[in-house]
Amino acid sequence: MAATFRIAESADDRLCALAIRRAVFCDEQHVPWEIEIDAFEDTAIHILGDVRDESVAVARLRLLPDHAKLERIAVHKPYRGKGIGTRLIEFMLDTARERGYSHFCVHAQVHLRTYYERLGFRVNGELFVEAGIDHVPMARID
Repeated sequence: MAATFRIAESADDRLCALAIRRAVFCDEQHVPWEIEIDAFEDTAIHILGDVRDESVAVARLRLLPDHAKLERIAVHKPYRGKGIGTRLIEFMLDTARERGYSHFCVHAQVHLRTYYERLGFRVNGELFVEAGIDHVPMARID
């Protein structure tokens, strides 16, 4: 499925990104909205994935002093399993590389561990619970 990816620039883009996150994380995974939104919303790079003229995927990229952190990666349910998530992560990695980063981190939901391992990430810490969901810290160095 052909998808294009872009940095969310406008207020409408940001609202669209939040709507996708609400549908996936809050509605599907029962993460409270108060936890989903945090202090990094205004400093992170928000990325949208579009199929035709519809935004169907979202992610947030934070550029920290020693690594880029991939966060809030979500794909609307009807578009999962079509490679959009993988291409979204590749876009995130490219975006960070363009800004000089080669060390990447993600807090992966445990059921996605193997998926991230296929993308070159390796577990680098202990299992933890965030928003009632088991996660594992993972890193990749290019």
